[in-house]
Amino acid sequence: IEKFKWVTAGGRICPDCEERHGQVETLEMWESIGLPKSGFSVCKEHCRCTFVSEGYIVENPLKI
Repeated sequence: IEKFKWVTAGGRICPDCEERHGQVETLEMWESIGLPKSGFSVCKEHCRCTFVSEGYIVENPLKI
């Protein structure tokens, strides 16, 4: 996998993660700007976001 898509996960979504939902970057770029649960965002370690491969299609996308 060369690129990863940021996917938010249910419930209350912080504004930092909401802004990243659907954004596609390389793992190196994500590492440089902040990974889920890394403390970069206002949700800190409580983040429930994840990555999927760039081409992955979410069957029931979260409405944000």
